[in-house]
Amino acid sequence: MTTSYVGPNGQWVTVADTPAAAAGTTPITITAAEQAAPTAAMLANIWCTYQLDVAPYTRYRSDGTNIVAEG
Repeated sequence: MTTSYVGPNGQWVTVADTPAAAAGTTPITITAAEQAAPTAAMLANIWCTYQLDVAPYTRYRSDGTNIVAEG
């Protein structure tokens, strides 16, 4: 099963709802503003990886409530 939503910059994003399938996906680039104020769709998708669009290109995931840095 997949989840689809309108992501950053109006892009249509389809991601897997399982960790095994999501592990091979490319991170979705987000701005610092999007990381600070994520949309409901971003928060709901706990399998997606987001990456900040500027150095140090930190990667984030949703814990269902917040977008938190990986690692």
